[in-house]
Amino acid sequence: MLGDLGLDPELPTFYHVARFSVHHKGQVELFRAIDAVLAADPDVNFVVRCAVAAGGDGVVSAVGDPYFQEVADRHPDRVRLDWAMAGEDVLHQEAVAADYCLFPSKFELDSFLIAQGQLMACGVVPIGTAQEVTTHYRHQLPREHPEATGFAVPRSFTEDDPFLAAALADRILQAARLHREEPGEYRRLSDNARALARRFTWRKAATTRLATFAAAAAGVLPGLTPERAARYGWFESLADTDWITHVREIAEASLLRGDLAAYRRCVSTVDRAALEQLFAAAYARADFARCAELAGLLDDPGLTAALEGRCLVERVGEGVRIEYRLQHAESVLLVLPSGEHRLTGSDGHFTTVLAEEPPGPLVFQLRLLGGRCAWDERPVDARRPAEPVGAGLGRD
Repeated sequence: MLGDLGLDPELPTFYHVARFSVHHKGQVELFRAIDAVLAADPDVNFVVRCAVAAGGDGVVSAVGDPYFQEVADRHPDRVRLDWAMAGEDVLHQEAVAADYCLFPSKFELDSFLIAQGQLMACGVVPIGTAQEVTTHYRHQLPREHPEATGFAVPRSFTEDDPFLAAALADRILQAARLHREEPGEYRRLSDNARALARRFTWRKAATTRLATFAAAAAGVLPGLTPERAARYGWFESLADTDWITHVREIAEASLLRGDLAAYRRCVSTVDRAALEQLFAAAYARADFARCAELAGLLDDPGLTAALEGRCLVERVGEGVRIEYRLQHAESVLLVLPSGEHRLTGSDGHFTTVLAEEPPGPLVFQLRLLGGRCAWDERPVDARRPAEPVGAGLGRD
């Protein structure tokens, strides 16, 4: 099949199949990654199907995106791009010809992501976003984990996300090297993917969901063990007896989340060392409301001032210059009524200049180095401290 498409069947083949949805499906980032990968490693195949309209096999659809088509046209012997719908037989043939499948979906919208499961059932190794809603596919597990199935890229909530595109290109290059240099490891991931996905059936999915929703409608959260509730930080859902029988697990979880109220319920006293540990955990999560509470209890005016001044706003003519400092932030996005505005910078220091002063508080979306996303809101008249916040504190 690959030969019929004009591709070399000896090369590792990466496959994406989805409806044409450039932001939801991460397809802009996918084609930016394809372009970057082929510049670094030209011995890779890509088969991409972005269906723009209904139709059967052989139906020619209009070009969905000129940039996507331009990338494919520049690499005719490495990229096969099809805008048409296809029947089940064709999709199955494409699946079994692929080595890896690409699903860089964004916004936590794909949930079950049926196509990824279908491809994994054919032994295709997934490269997908580490969405909370697709953890059942286990591609987000470290590769050395015995149950790992593939590779993960960071979660994304941004249109045309350069971080997602760069991460996707990096994973594709890693996967190509693995396919060439460690065939045994590739087969392990493929076998894991196949075995896992074939456990999922329509009947099992329906039965599980019907039972879960019926229980939820009756006021019960099935499967929510005390350990799981503590791990997610859902301390309010714990029963009074859980705070006795699972006090160690709850204390550990509350420390990791910087949750002072939950931790206090688990211990007789909270000493300064514990407050410092809670503060470091809250700071690593960019949970600045908890940081402020803990800094006050630590009676550290310098730390309080630094937290309050992590964002500096200076007036520049009719506009403002914004400076945001957070050492473990990978990116900082300012959300304005007119749309998103990315601050530029690196190493925890980000800046931008706006032509007009924003009408209200500054709302930032932070992407941390560990992949977590957090929100921060600062007044327009914020001021920066003499020293940057976070010196010596842990990272998420």
